[in-house]
Amino acid sequence: MLQAELQKELEEISRERDAYIHFEKGILRNREDIKGKRRQSVEGLGEHDIEGDEDEWQELTQRVTELEGEEVKLRKVLAERERELEQRRKEEQEMAEEEREVDRLETE
Repeated sequence: MLQAELQKELEEISRERDAYIHFEKGILRNREDIKGKRRQSVEGLGEHDIEGDEDEWQELTQRVTELEGEEVKLRKVLAERERELEQRRKEEQEMAEEEREVDRLETE
């Protein structure tokens, strides 16, 4: 259950990070439009949208970095939990085999 919860949290953070990255790319495209490099509208932003100020841009960039770091941490935790789960499964299998062997010896 813990593994499933961690996997769900990892997926949510990955989606949020991807949304920030997509938004960042949209802002970059919008900047190019405003500077006259591109004269077509930008999907999702529109050609008349106003880009954020430098503080907002830095905030978004920082949040993306934070999310990427959090994703790395969650992936490590998830990998560790998967190793623990595999170890528990092996232990359970060994115990089941021992129980079968004891049952076999008792019936002989």
